[in-house]
Amino acid sequence: MALVAKHVGQYDEHAAMKAGFQKDDVLVEAAGWSGWQTESELIGQLLRKNQPGDAVQTTVLRGDERIQLQLPIQ
Repeated sequence: MALVAKHVGQYDEHAAMKAGFQKDDVLVEAAGWSGWQTESELIGQLLRKNQPGDAVQTTVLRGDERIQLQLPIQ
């Protein structure tokens, strides 16, 4: 998985931005999934297995650094 966050904070502050995500972060793992998936497949899996208010453990690449962040489910 390697999904690039292109619009974090571009259209206003939202949950992902408040959780620490930044523009151009590369999502490489979410909720233990790190294999190849489309954005739609990942969103579908996360919504099927989580409820609004939950937070999912993610790993992003920011430059050369791997960072752990909690992705809020809305």
